[in-house]
Amino acid sequence: MALKDRGTITGAMKGGGVVDVSEVFSTYLYLANNAALTITNGINLTDDGGMVWIKSRSGIRSNIITDTERGLNKYLKSDTSDAEITGAATHDVIGFNTDGFDLGGNNIGANYPAEEYTSWTFKKQPRFFDMVTYTGNGVAGREIAHELGVEPGMIIIKTLNDAGNWRVYHNAIGNTQGMTLNSTGAVSTQPWWNNTTPTTTEVTLGSSSDVNQNTITYIAYLFAHDPLGASGDGSDGMIACGITNDGVPVELGWEPQYVLFKSSTNSGNWYIADTIRGLVSATDSPLLKADLSSAEITADVIDIHSAGFTVKNLGNNFIYMAIRRPMKTPLSSDEVFNAIARTGTGAVATVTGVGFAPDLYTVQKRIVTAQAIFEDRLRGVKQVIYPSATAAESTNTVSITAFGMDGFTLGGGSSANNTGDPYINYFFKRAKGFFDVVTYTSDGIAGRTVNHNLGVAPELIIVKTRNIPNDWVVGCSSYATWGYYQFLNQTAIAVDSGTGMWNNTAPTDSVFSLGTYGYSNNTGSNYIAYLFATLPGISKVGSYTGNGSSQTIDAGFSTGSKFIIIKRTDSTGDWFMWDSVRGIVAGDDPHLSLNTTSAEVTTDDSIDPDTSGFIVNQNATTNINVTSATYIYYSIATPL
Repeated sequence: MALKDRGTITGAMKGGGVVDVSEVFSTYLYLANNAALTITNGINLTDDGGMVWIKSRSGIRSNIITDTERGLNKYLKSDTSDAEITGAATHDVIGFNTDGFDLGGNNIGANYPAEEYTSWTFKKQPRFFDMVTYTGNGVAGREIAHELGVEPGMIIIKTLNDAGNWRVYHNAIGNTQGMTLNSTGAVSTQPWWNNTTPTTTEVTLGSSSDVNQNTITYIAYLFAHDPLGASGDGSDGMIACGITNDGVPVELGWEPQYVLFKSSTNSGNWYIADTIRGLVSATDSPLLKADLSSAEITADVIDIHSAGFTVKNLGNNFIYMAIRRPMKTPLSSDEVFNAIARTGTGAVATVTGVGFAPDLYTVQKRIVTAQAIFEDRLRGVKQVIYPSATAAESTNTVSITAFGMDGFTLGGGSSANNTGDPYINYFFKRAKGFFDVVTYTSDGIAGRTVNHNLGVAPELIIVKTRNIPNDWVVGCSSYATWGYYQFLNQTAIAVDSGTGMWNNTAPTDSVFSLGTYGYSNNTGSNYIAYLFATLPGISKVGSYTGNGSSQTIDAGFSTGSKFIIIKRTDSTGDWFMWDSVRGIVAGDDPHLSLNTTSAEVTTDDSIDPDTSGFIVNQNATTNINVTSATYIYYSIATPL
């Protein structure tokens, strides 16, 4: 009879209910300090167990892997065949916490002074990730039990007390073949899996010493293949493993935040891309290599989109393991929005205090003539676009040079960081029901649909071509129908109509539609789309009719508004913008206009505070409450 071994599983695995991927996986960036350092990433490793994979981005350091299964002060290197390194208490993770992990000082691998690092944390969770230690017996047919509850999509096995290569099973290459994680080699025929496909409860091994040598101990890391999730409709799927051809889009049904990929047919590296470092579209993405100790590189070899990704410019076929971006609905506005006023330094500056890893960053100078700037994580660092202009996306090497976990880094002397100039910065985080960012390439065909991951129908959509000059087009549920639109960069046009923009079709909770107008669907052009929705108590897309004096706009809040945009729809008018950092008070309120390069206006009282939303006053400077005039607005609540 085959021996079935469950290993020493540390911590209970949590089942039942819908688990958000943010509870089981984290990409977290940090700057090493060669001293004790706590990484707070929201992953409970104390109670549930898991694995931490660490790699220096800026230095030549091995990939460090540690886990709760083997315990503290033990680590492996994915780019070597070395046996497990033990006893190095200050060289690795020295503590597993309920919300992350601790690093020790004097660390040559995971905390080398002044180097930039990324960490990927995987929590043990059914339908996502498991790990098992076992001792080999050399007998073909050995069965190793696991608790994924679904078939593994990828398995990585490594000897612990002896040197040995990292052996990889992948569902796309089958049970008679294998690959090696610490090698660039292509797939080859191997006996490791005993010609037996893993099941929902166990993995079967051959007698090979690579995975089952008598008396040798091993660790097996198991990654699920479960793109549709327990629901079966994809709403809660978190991880997928498969194979793709170069240049052929992978349609997962959801957007990934992490992709591990490797050529299966030819020699090539094991690449790791993630959205926190910048898994982007139509430009270079930062890449690390699981099989090498080399520093991070950038290359245009992977594109991300709202329903999957594309590996490109490398040739060959590629196996992959992809993890979904977070799906969690925020509970407070401070989880997804912040505004920070700052003074430019003219030198490289790191801005922190945002409270989250921002996905969209906007900046506008408050004095003299200056354009507002939009930058987002999906398009990548140094890629700027101006809401007051028709210009295409451009590269600004001294604008945002890095997105961080709590802000970003600015280059010196940029238009967003001139010495002594005052700025207002807005930060948005993509989140279910609140805000999403989508990139797409158009085809010019009426009825084209574009996937999104907002989880609800967007009520405000802002679209801009990236590669050619064009106006910014806006659609809103508060217009008469989705046959209407306005332009973000213009004041002279009220709401216009034409089925060529949104195909006269209201967006759904998964797609929005395009007509044939070049503003949104020019054949072969690249686009960026920002999608906003009403999330009760946090954000509101709405409309009102002016009364000529003063009126309260009830946005359904209880704490008032922190951020407000208002645009007239029946006549000309700016896209006016207010925030509580500069002042939403009972007197004069500073405002800027997204569609102009004008300096901040500080001499009118167009807005007043109200706990339910805000108050609009008729003032000739802004004309945001003209009798019988119609307006749309977008507002974000002050956090509780």
